[in-house]
Amino acid sequence: MLKFVERRTAWWPFTLYVRGEDGGVFPADIRLKFVLPDSLEVIDLDIPALIEPEAYGNLEVLRAQLKAQAGARIDAIANTIVDWDGVADETGVEKLPYSRETMCAILRWPEVPEQVLKALGACLRVESAGKNSDAPVPGGPAAAEATTAI
Repeated sequence: MLKFVERRTAWWPFTLYVRGEDGGVFPADIRLKFVLPDSLEVIDLDIPALIEPEAYGNLEVLRAQLKAQAGARIDAIANTIVDWDGVADETGVEKLPYSRETMCAILRWPEVPEQVLKALGACLRVESAGKNSDAPVPGGPAAAEATTAI
């Protein structure tokens, strides 16, 4: 049965690769709860596409505009997330409750925003979550095998 809700959300598991203190890269298996847009709604990243002409030749203005772009991007990505699972405090022991402030802080790590956007895109396209998901994707290869096997 299809359950109709006004604000659709979905948990999406993925592996986030982050830089460790030792300089290495380590995988963190997490789940994010995304707010799903309506079919006609576009996720508004509201990021200025161009640097204003007065920034050229003025390093202070250029830095301010780049900082504003980064802040707008982080804010827009954070608007698509309402919860998480698999995020711990700095000891790695205690689960960290979701907060928008902490989500924005994590999104400031240079390696994170693109990975989160890719996960959101995969969620919206109903792609397989790979090793993180046992459920077949509707209409995907596993579903086809299941329906054609006799």
